[in-house]
Amino acid sequence: MTLTIREVCSPRDLKTFVKLPHQILHAFPQWVPPLLRDEAITFKPDRNPFHEDAETRLFLAFRDRRPVGRIAAILSHAANRKYGTRNVRFGWFDTLEEYDAADGLFSAVSDWAQSMGMKSLTGPHGFSNLDPQGMLIEGFEHLGTIHAPYNPPYYPEYAERYGFEKEIDYVEMRSRPPQSGLDPRYLKIRQRMENSTRVRLLRLESREQTRRLSKEIFSLLGQSYESIYGVVPLSDSQVEYVTRKFLSIIDLNLVNVAVDREDRVIGVLITMPSLSRAFQKAKGRLFPWGWVHIMRGMKSSRVLDFLLIGVKDTYQKSGIPILLLIDLAERALAMGYQSSESAPMLENNLMVQSLHKYFDTEIHKRRRVFRLDPL
Repeated sequence: MTLTIREVCSPRDLKTFVKLPHQILHAFPQWVPPLLRDEAITFKPDRNPFHEDAETRLFLAFRDRRPVGRIAAILSHAANRKYGTRNVRFGWFDTLEEYDAADGLFSAVSDWAQSMGMKSLTGPHGFSNLDPQGMLIEGFEHLGTIHAPYNPPYYPEYAERYGFEKEIDYVEMRSRPPQSGLDPRYLKIRQRMENSTRVRLLRLESREQTRRLSKEIFSLLGQSYESIYGVVPLSDSQVEYVTRKFLSIIDLNLVNVAVDREDRVIGVLITMPSLSRAFQKAKGRLFPWGWVHIMRGMKSSRVLDFLLIGVKDTYQKSGIPILLLIDLAERALAMGYQSSESAPMLENNLMVQSLHKYFDTEIHKRRRVFRLDPL
């Protein structure tokens, strides 16, 4: 049967692109389907401001008339300016277990990159580090998360077969509080920090308050992650877009913000209930009943997803990270959470990884960003 690669050029093609993973990955119990509506908005320039400083091409692989694979190509001008590169990113790669489909998709992205005068290709990642990054290479038996998608083992095998090599790895950690409870030494650190006049924890009481602080919070995160691989600065419109997206699913009781004497944000820790099981039940749709599963998951989940932590550089060695973490851990335990799972962390980001040493922690997944250079 004939294999063809076609660029997405119509609303119908985009619908096929967004829905294709549901056909490819539905048989894997570890896969967590994203919301179809959110995926479609991601690729609409009039709805997603990350297109303002990037050029995108989407490709589909067809076996005769049957779609068998997809991939996105992103030329991020923001990333290339920051890192001084001529690189194209690939992301949203999915394929049936057919190597020629993967070969055709990778080649389509490579050909487009060369036509744009680019010299290298990296991925999977998206417009920014807030999009899914990395391809799972270890821990295939574990449930995925809504921010770190699952892929079967043949995905990285196909990438390497095509010629991709390791660029950098991310690790994901699963943590549980010690059976004896939180170490009293760290509780004393928290108490000492709370008694200090230099800093206090700010309780977020409304989504409107969070929205007002969002620009300051993301500015801090941008500074904290400035030197982290793949991070690009966010525009005001991008911050607003991300804020709206996060506010729809986070529990304000699971967000910690530290401020200084002048009420300036100097630290933030963002976590949320794990919605992996809820998203599996929703099957990619909010309606008619998907929203019910998600709302129930917000209340019933006993696993906490550790998303982001950022601390102003002048406070990073002052105990602020421990204060944010221990305070939230106490609150989460009181709310009935029994374990947590980290978002992907760069393998060399030892500072953030070290925060998990206060708990019973194991690295249970690893994912990789690949590089093809030269094209």
